Amino acid sequence: MERLWPVFFDDEQIGRRFAAASQRETSRGPLRLFAGGNLEARKGVGLALRAIAKLRELGTEVRYTFGGWGPDLANMRRLARHLGLTDCVTFHEGFSGEEYDAVLRESDIYFLPSLRESVGITLLEAVMAGCYPVVAGTS
Repeated sequence: MERLWPVFFDDEQIGRRFAAASQRETSRGPLRLFAGGNLEARKGVGLALRAIAKLRELGTEVRYTFGGWGPDLANMRRLARHLGLTDCVTFHEGFSGEEYDAVLRESDIYFLPSLRESVGITLLEAVMAGCYPVVAGTS
C-alpha cells in the first residue's frame, strides 16, 4: 500500500517560494486580499464578501481579488453589487503557474473562509508566498 498525496512540493519549489516571500515589502495602501479556485458555495466567498463590507464600514480600505470560476460566480457578483463592493472586488478568470505565485506575493492575506476542506493546498502555497491565510475555523 502506498499513500498518494494530492499535492507535492519539491525542495526547489519550496525554496523558491519561501525566498520570494522573504523579499516582500510592506504594503502601503489598501489591504490586499486574494483567493482562488473553484467558486462554489462551500468556499465561503459570500461570507468573505460580507466581512469585507464590514471592514469598509469600519473605514478599512480593501481590495479583494478572486481568481477562478465556478457555479456561484453570478451569485457572488450579484452579492458584491448588493453590498456596494464593485469598486473593491474583482472576479478574475484565474491565475496559474508563475502568475499565480506573483499574485500571492502581491497580496497581504489569502482570504477564503472555506466551510469544508480536506487538504488546504492553496493555504500552503499562500504561506510559502508570505500571503497569510484567514479562514473559517470549521474544517
